[in-house]
Amino acid sequence: MGQWIFRKVMRVLCLFAFLSSLSAIQGCANDESFKGFVDRQFFGKFGVTLFASPTVISMKEVHLDSGMLSGRQVIVEGTIVEVGAHGTFVVVADESARMMVVLTQMPTPVWFNENHLKKQVRILGTFEAGRRGIPLIYGRAIRWIPALAVVRSEKAV
Repeated sequence: MGQWIFRKVMRVLCLFAFLSSLSAIQGCANDESFKGFVDRQFFGKFGVTLFASPTVISMKEVHLDSGMLSGRQVIVEGTIVEVGAHGTFVVVADESARMMVVLTQMPTPVWFNENHLKKQVRILGTFEAGRRGIPLIYGRAIRWIPALAVVRSEKAV
C-alpha cells in the first residue's frame, strides 16, 4: 500500500515537473500563457480546449451579433471557399453565411493554397469587428475535419 502511494506521488511530481519545464520553455519563446498554448495544441489535435470555454457559433450568429461577442474566443465550423492571395486569410462558409478568418496572428503559421478549397475546418479564434464594422475572426488554431466524418454527418441528415 505504501509503495503504491509513493509511486502515485512520484508520477504526479514528474508530471508537474514536465509541465513546469514545458511552461518555462514556452514562456521564453513568447509572452503567451501556458494555458493558451495547451488549448491551441488540444484544439488542433482533438477539436476541444482544456482551459478556455469558447463559444461555438454559426456564421449567421456572428453576423447578427450586437457586440456581445467582441473580443471573445469562438469556434466556427465550415468549408473553405476562398484563400487569400498570400495565404493571410481564408473565407469559411456554412449553410447560413460566410466569414473571413485572418491568419496573420496564428502562433504557428499555416500555409493555405487552392488545394485547401472545399475542405472542412473548425477554427478557434477571437471575434473582432474589422474596418467599417465588418465582423471577422483572428484565427488561433485550426482543426481539419476528416472527409469521412463529413460524409457520415451528411448521411445522418
